[in-house]
Parts: sequence; structure tokens; C-alpha cells
Amino acid sequence: MSELLAPLGVYLATVLPYFTLSLVSADAIREAKVFPQAIGAAVVLLGLACTPSFSRREHLRVPRTLSILVALALSFVFASAIAGAFHRTDPLALVPVAASAALFLAGMSRQGEATASRAFPLLMAAGAATGLLAFLQRRAGLFVLPFSGGEGRYRAAALIGNPGDVGAALVLPGLLLAAALVAPGASRWKRAAALAGLILVAAGLGATEALTPIAAVGVGLAAIAFFSPRRPTFVLAVVGGVTLLTLLLAGGSGRLEKLLTFVEKRDLARLTSERDIGFFAAVEMIRAHPILGVGPSGYSNTFVPARLRAETRLGRRLAHSSDSAHFENAHNEAMTFAAEEGLPAALSAAAAYAVLLVLLARRRQGHSFSILLAFAVLGLASFPSRMAVVAGPGAFVVGLAVRSVSKRAEKAEKAKNAEKADGTESRSRWPGAILFGASALLLLLLALARREATLRQAEGEAALQLAAQASAPERASLLDISRNRLQGSLSLRRRSPTAWLALGSALRLDRNPDGAEMALMTSLDLEERAETDLNLGRLAYERGRREEALAWFRRAVWILPRLAGSLPPDVDLAALEKDLVAAEAGLAHGGMPPPSPKAHRL
Repeated sequence: MSELLAPLGVYLATVLPYFTLSLVSADAIREAKVFPQAIGAAVVLLGLACTPSFSRREHLRVPRTLSILVALALSFVFASAIAGAFHRTDPLALVPVAASAALFLAGMSRQGEATASRAFPLLMAAGAATGLLAFLQRRAGLFVLPFSGGEGRYRAAALIGNPGDVGAALVLPGLLLAAALVAPGASRWKRAAALAGLILVAAGLGATEALTPIAAVGVGLAAIAFFSPRRPTFVLAVVGGVTLLTLLLAGGSGRLEKLLTFVEKRDLARLTSERDIGFFAAVEMIRAHPILGVGPSGYSNTFVPARLRAETRLGRRLAHSSDSAHFENAHNEAMTFAAEEGLPAALSAAAAYAVLLVLLARRRQGHSFSILLAFAVLGLASFPSRMAVVAGPGAFVVGLAVRSVSKRAEKAEKAKNAEKADGTESRSRWPGAILFGASALLLLLLALARREATLRQAEGEAALQLAAQASAPERASLLDISRNRLQGSLSLRRRSPTAWLALGSALRLDRNPDGAEMALMTSLDLEERAETDLNLGRLAYERGRREEALAWFRRAVWILPRLAGSLPPDVDLAALEKDLVAAEAGLAHGGMPPPSPKAHRL
């Protein structure tokens, strides 16, 4: 039975995130993927602890250059994590990272390849089902999620949420299906099933119109064609047919129009949906903290100040035209990693990834090379490591790739045989078994805490929204529920700026200005958001501090223009917007964005 634990954990961690769903709120959909993956990863760690073939030291000889680069990157990551622990790093934000690390170890283990032979067909099926669902949502209006956009590509949410996430989640299943289709020796029914699944994945990609995942799949298919031992004509026909089908299903879309606009006018902001803002903010973080970065998961916490510094340096405003102006990552894996962990860690990790790709190409490991190359393309304008549905399977594949380029050391093999002879092997396994077992327990506890904190916060925010529009008696009851849920969430996750923000809003509506100000300032200390500035302005306005309130309002509307409609009705909106127009014009001449009143209150 213990032999099955780690494989079972891999199956759960890689496949369940495709189908788990939370309808508590739109933000909870992506979060709902983290918990089942963490549970699966904990089972993997228990398997590593209990199963001899997993927990026994396997004496793999990883290529020296690769091992040195990985060790160098990890050393800087640990240093960054230690430094961030004393500031704003949220320990529960590291749960997905730990889950991915466990899956990486499973891929490197002795049973990793055998596990993959069963896990990959499940991933293919999950990808085909996801592609079909996304296509039906977009083209037929069936099974549309309540939080999906009413029109266009935002209907194609499958059970994953954002269409960009759906597209990213289809990359690995699509390439696995393509590899199965052109694999030598495959039976006709297997090829037929792979072709059907590949068509469904292409349909899903077309429905999402996610340009980066489409490009990643295209590059991966080209690499598969290059390494394929089958007839070139057949392989190229498959690659060309899938690519053409995807483009046809995405035809006539605004996404392709953006690509043409960029080619004609070199309009990078339009092509990337203004994601260049995240890139410029990351550059400022790297400038300020080049060695250790801002800390793991710290990009979101430092985004607004970094964005405003970028505006000063560029001489133009970087406001996002959508309803949301807050970036939680740079929409570029390398830039986000460099901003959070520092340049040395990012350069070492990038070099290690490049070395791994070269080794895979030299050893004709075409399928692994194609998948890893596609992930590299995906990371250019997306954040696959931040999506549990992509990061977990990706980490497992990387572990398999590292094992495939490693060799067993002959001396180590002889030493292991000697251990078997004198009976010392079982004793040497105990430290590793204890380490893996303790790690499994810790990951399980942290995952449970994160899930409970997330659910309580979502319930508290839902009650708060209802209270804002309810009559007096009902409002008091709803505010009590909101406060209790949010305080319960913060008891588990003290460094959640959004929970503090919601609690401050609840206390303000409950006419507790001192408590509201404390909560909002705590949120601001952890992470500035336009909504936090707005609520601090409302609070100051209600307490008669009009000049301070106007300063908060200017700051909030500068960061997120749509908040102009949320100001108190007697605020002179025309005068405020005139100030902002003048400030925006002044950026080109060395001016500054509206300053935060916080500095004047300390």
C-alpha cells in the first residue's frame, strides 16, 4: 500500500485542480486549485517517507554545471526568503511553492517515470475535457460560470476561471496529446483518441483567444515535429492542422487585431493588454533591491510604489484602463522572479533552465524538450508558476527531465549494495523518512490554514457587500458576520492586506473610526492599493480632515481612475480631476505622481 502513496499524490495534485471549483467569489476560483494540489503534494511526501524506492537515497549524478547553477539559485532564494520573513512575506503564500517542490521530487524519484505513464493520460483527458467545456461556454453559451464575463472570450472559463489561465492549463495536455499522436508503435485507437483530444484542446485554445498559450503550443508542436522519428510529412501535417484549427477558432477576434496593431504601430501596451505596466514596475523593484529582491510573493506588496517610481522615470502615467489596476506579478516569469528573489537567483535559475534544455536536446529527449521549451515561451507573457493547475504538473515534468539527463554513479551503486549486505541501509533511511514525513504534516497544516483563511475572508467580504446596501437592522447583523469572519481569517493569516482592508471597511460602516483607521493603516503598511487609499480618504472626510481626505482621493484616483465615481457626492470632482491632469502633464517635465498623505501623518 505504501508503494502507491506517492503515485496517488501525483495523480491528485496534477489532475484535481482542473476540476475543483469555488463559487464563493471570483477571486476564490484560482485559490480553489491550491488546496487539492497541496493535499496531493502532502501525500507525495508521505510516499517519499514510507516507500523504500522513493525515500532511499538514489545516488543520481546530476550534471555538474546544472547542479551548481541550481544550488546557487536556491541559496539566493533562501536568503531572500529569510530577509522577507522579517518584513511582509506571507508564510501561507509559500504553500503552492512547497507543493510544486514535492512534485518536482516525485518526478526525480525512481518511480517517477512509471508514475508519469499513468498520470499523463489523466492529464490528457483533463485537458480535452477542459477544452471542450471552454468551447461550449464560448460558442454555445452552455455551463457559463456566474463570475465569467458576459461576452466574448471571458465566457471560456471552463472550471478554471480566467481564460488566460484556461489557455495556460491546456499547454501541457495539448503537447502530451501531440506526442502520443506521433509516437512510434502506437495503436490506431490510441492515435485516434489522441487526435480527438488534441482537436478539443485546440478548440479550447481558440475559444480563450489566449495568444501566449497558443504561441507556446505552436512552439512545442514545432519542436515535437523536429524530434519526431515518424514521417516528416505526417508530423508536419498534424502540427499545421492543429495550428490552423486553433487560429480559425480564434478568428475575427480582437486579440488577433491587437497583434496586427502592434506590427503596424508597435503598440506594445495594446498588444499586451497594458501588461507592460507590470514589467516597468518589476524593473523598479530590481533597481531598488538587485541582490535579494523584495522577497518571495512580495511583488504584489510593492507594486504600487514601484509603478509610481516607473511613472516618474518614464515621464508618463501608467494607469490600467480596466477595472483593476493592481498587478500581483509582472506577467513575465523571469521579471517576477528577479523582482522577488533578486538578479543573482534569476540569472542562475535561467542559466540552469537553459542548460537543462541543451542537455535534453543533445540526448534527443524530444518530448521533455518540447514541453519545457513551451513553458519558457508561456512564461514570457504569463505566470505559469503562479497557477496551481499549471505549476504542479510543470514541476513534475521538470523533475522527470532532470532525472532523464542524470546518471547513476557506479561507485555509489556499489556503496548501496554494500549497505544492503551489512543491513545499514534501513538505518540510513530514517533521517530522510522523518524529514519527508514532517514536511508532509507541515504542508498539510499550512494548506488547511490557507484554505480556512481564504474561505472566511470570502464570506466576510460577501457579507460586507450585502451590508453596504442593507437597511439598518439587517446591516448591523451583516456587519457582525463580516467582522467575525474577517477577524477569523486574520487570526490565521495576519499578513493578508486585503483582509485588513475589508475589516477596515466593515469597521467604518459600523461607525468604529478608530478601529477602521488601525485596520486600514495596517493594510497600507503591508500593501498599498487604490481601494485602501480611497477608504482612508472616506474615513478622513467623515472625521472632518478634508485636506487629508482630498490628498487620499487624489492618490486613489491616480492609481485607479474608475474610483472617481466612488468619492463622496460633495467632493469637487472637477477640481480633483483638474489637479490630476496637471500632475500627469507635469510627469514629462520631471513632476511626481500625487504623494501619499501617510508620510505627513507619521
